[in-house]
Amino acid sequence: GGDPGLERALERSARVGGLLVKREEEELGQVSALADEMIAQEFHAPSSPTPCQAERAACLECYRSHPGDPLRCATQVDAFSRCAQGSYGAVA
Repeated sequence: GGDPGLERALERSARVGGLLVKREEEELGQVSALADEMIAQEFHAPSSPTPCQAERAACLECYRSHPGDPLRCATQVDAFSRCAQGSYGAVA
């Protein structure tokens, strides 16, 4: 046979690789949920109508449509971010 230490290291590496792939799928779902949560927390309007409703809705819709691929929503997130910065910059 081969080197028992090397074989153990290879087995451990394969096991870790399998766990990472499984975790990646779980984490993508968590990223989408966290993004929704951040959007909800970050952009609470005091009492006036919330600005950027259309942009926010587009972000949320994109995350729902592509739950495993949040990067596909970069355009919507960018538009929402620019709108929000402009709106909240004007209020401050």
